[in-house]
Parts: sequence; structure tokens; C-alpha cells
Amino acid sequence: MPAESYIYEDGDEEAELEFLRESLEQMDNLTDKTTQLLKVFDIRLKNLGRIIAPIYKSTQKLTRLYDNIEATMGTLDDILLFFNVAKDEAATIHAGPDESELLPYLDSINRLKDASDALRQLDLESAAQSRKEIHELLRIGLGNLSQLFNQWLKQHSGGIDPAAYVNA
Repeated sequence: MPAESYIYEDGDEEAELEFLRESLEQMDNLTDKTTQLLKVFDIRLKNLGRIIAPIYKSTQKLTRLYDNIEATMGTLDDILLFFNVAKDEAATIHAGPDESELLPYLDSINRLKDASDALRQLDLESAAQSRKEIHELLRIGLGNLSQLFNQWLKQHSGGIDPAAYVNA
């Protein structure tokens, strides 16, 4: 019993106990208010999620459409280059091959052939004129190469004396 008499004799401890009870009650009230606030936030977040979900799906669709359009435009740019090859290579082909520098001329013919192959695979009616121009340039270019090779062959091959083969 001396401990009880000590607690009751000194009113400070009873006041401290009362203070602790009041603090606990305030903490319970704050906990309840915080819980209610978190529930309100949870409800609002769920509503926001429901609102944002269709927007997110639409954004994904738009992104996919944008990527598809970009890829299509890139492919179209590549295809359109084939339509311009005849115009781009015409000057080189009409000038004929340079005997000292044959590679640029051969590169030009290769670009024409690649364009011809690509346009043939596309099989577009709108490409008919370009295919015709490319085929004409290829005919001219290959004819020029044939003439150059015949000229080189004549220059670098000696004549044959048939009598040398008859007497041998």
C-alpha cells in the first residue's frame, strides 16, 4: 500500500495520467480523421483512375497510329525516291561513261536497276511512266557501256594474221 499512498499523495501523477488519457483521445480523434481523409483520397483516386483509363487507352491508340503513320511516311519517302531516279540519273547516263572513272557510271546504272526492280514489285499504274523512263535510261546506259567495251577491245587487241595459223 505505500505505493498507492504515494500516487494519491502526489497529485502530479494523477494529472499526468489524465493528460495521457486526453492525449490518447486526441490521437484517436486524429487517427479517425486521418483514416477518413485517406478513405476520401482513396475514393477520389479510384474515380480519377476511372476517368483517366479511357484517356490512357486513347493516348495509346493515338501513339500507335502516330507510329504507323510515321512508318508509312518513311516507306512512302523511300518509294518516291524510286520515282525520281530517272530524273536524277539522266544527265549521267546521257553523258556516257568516263573511260578514266567508270565507277560513278556503274553506280548510276545500279541505282536505275534497283529502282526498276522496286517499281516492278510495287506494280503501281502511277509508276508506269517512271518505269518506262528508267528502262529507256538502262537501255541507253548499257548500250554506252557496250560501245565503250567494244572500243577498248579494238584498242587493246591486235590483229590476227590468218596465214600464221595456216602455216603452223
